[in-house]
Amino acid sequence: MKMSIYVLCILALAAPALWANSASQTDWSGGPGIPGPVTTWGNRFNVATDLDWDTTPGQLKLVIDMGENPITTGFDGAAHLFVCDFDNDGDMDVVGVARFENSISWWENEGGGDSFTEHAIGSVLEPMFVASADLDRDGDRDVLVSGGTNDEIIFFENRTGGTSWLSHILESDFDAREIRCADFDNDGDADVVGVSYSTGDVAWWQNRLSSGLPWIKSYIDGSLIGAYACNTADIDNDNDLDVVATSYSQDKIILYRNDLNFTGSWIKETVATGVGGPVSISAAPMDADGYNEIAVACYNAQRIALYDYSDTSYQWTMRTIDATLSGASCVYTHDFDIDGDLDIAASGEIADDVVWYKNDGTAWNWTKYTISSNFDGASAVSAGDFDGDGVYDIAATAMNGDKISWWRIAGFSTPGVLESSIFDTIDGLTYWQFFYWSLNQPGGTSIVFNLRSSDNAADMGPWSGDLTVSPTSLIGVLSNGDRYVQYRVTLSTTQPYQTPALWDVLIAWAPDGVSEGQEGTQALVLLSDNPCAGAFTLRWTLQQAGNATLSVYDMSGRIVREIENGWFDAGSREATVDGLPAGTYACCLQGDGMLAMQRVVVLN
Repeated sequence: MKMSIYVLCILALAAPALWANSASQTDWSGGPGIPGPVTTWGNRFNVATDLDWDTTPGQLKLVIDMGENPITTGFDGAAHLFVCDFDNDGDMDVVGVARFENSISWWENEGGGDSFTEHAIGSVLEPMFVASADLDRDGDRDVLVSGGTNDEIIFFENRTGGTSWLSHILESDFDAREIRCADFDNDGDADVVGVSYSTGDVAWWQNRLSSGLPWIKSYIDGSLIGAYACNTADIDNDNDLDVVATSYSQDKIILYRNDLNFTGSWIKETVATGVGGPVSISAAPMDADGYNEIAVACYNAQRIALYDYSDTSYQWTMRTIDATLSGASCVYTHDFDIDGDLDIAASGEIADDVVWYKNDGTAWNWTKYTISSNFDGASAVSAGDFDGDGVYDIAATAMNGDKISWWRIAGFSTPGVLESSIFDTIDGLTYWQFFYWSLNQPGGTSIVFNLRSSDNAADMGPWSGDLTVSPTSLIGVLSNGDRYVQYRVTLSTTQPYQTPALWDVLIAWAPDGVSEGQEGTQALVLLSDNPCAGAFTLRWTLQQAGNATLSVYDMSGRIVREIENGWFDAGSREATVDGLPAGTYACCLQGDGMLAMQRVVVLN
């Protein structure tokens, strides 16, 4: 954690009367809407954009905009989606199926996730699932759809960059539910695996299109009645893809282990029974044991669960992630928070919920975050970087709401800007001294201030240049004698998962133009003439023993000389400073609960 080294300056806020006059703000939780003038900043301000000011009172941070971003509406019975860069332009697009209007479309992301253009692909009676891959190896993505009414799997061949399609029946008389694309035989072609609900078939189709040959269908199992969901992963770590499938009616999860070097045979293994209506499944390494776990959405049990394999007991153990997601309908795994372990996104069709679960790194404990609680008939969930910020976003279909939308769940908006209320110094006899702030500034983040002052609150004039070092001298930054002052702060990040945090600001001025040090104690006194020729001498005093730093700053706020730094007994000392170029400087004495300053002009 990078923190301002001048935190002691801000500790002085709690000490009595360090300056003849100062104004500070330590809380913004009251929100915007106060343009001013005001005689105290309190916890209000004028305006702000893309900032979180009230989650943690006393901290100003960047915000994650988690609002819903519609991709399409009026898509009757939006049932399923597939997220990919469909047009190879570097941003994520979406392919979806509408069960009640019998249509398949893809939506072109026009950039930033703000606008999508729909392109029709074709029609299938009551389509249920969709998948996409470059099946014919011609450089663009094709689409596979499983249809409910005609018991078909349809292959839509992409002919002209997503604007012209040719449909092929891959399989008929197959009561297909979920379909997936994967290279089972390691020949570089995307093959297809699917399950049939009524016949209990689990089958895969070997892709030979690149050789000009027809598909070859092979059975994995013929007895998984009620088969509904399927997925692929190398479960047994033998460098080939296995298949996991579920039976909705029999409440089963089955693993089919693919023989090494693929011989066309499969080893069937029951992972779990009594699952409670498993309708979606994903296999991925969720913990650090080197094995793939199986995540499942259980519609009837309203449960999201994880099945963990032990290489010592050779058994699968269920770990419940959530037992309250009514109509749990889909799971999707990804490292959403980029902490090195996989998290889970999920949807609840009855609950109308889209959620994600943060993995604490052990696959034992999870934190649930609700993305939307009114996404009508949330049926499927997926993810991709829609806004191009390097962070995965979550997308979902609403079966009853007839729409597809996406949400940011991480990735701070940047920059965020806040403009304070105009502050009234009352008398206007201001000789501006210093501006301070304290912060938490992780690497890749920044906080920049601008100030302006005026004798007319209705015309504050232009902002100053950027102030980035605390404390910063205000000599030459603001015009002495102005009655009103205002600050603007900009928080930025180049790291999507890091935000700076601002804690405090303070502006100080002396009404007579001379800094008196700590009031009543003369903690820092200039013993030389001012302006001085060359060297000058300071007397500095501590009322009690403690840590102290005596430094000299130039007018940009940069430290040009550190005179003293350490633990000192109470009492007075003198220090002589020489060798500085001609210019205006500020001497700053910082101690435990105290702060004193003197301005010095050095002549040639």
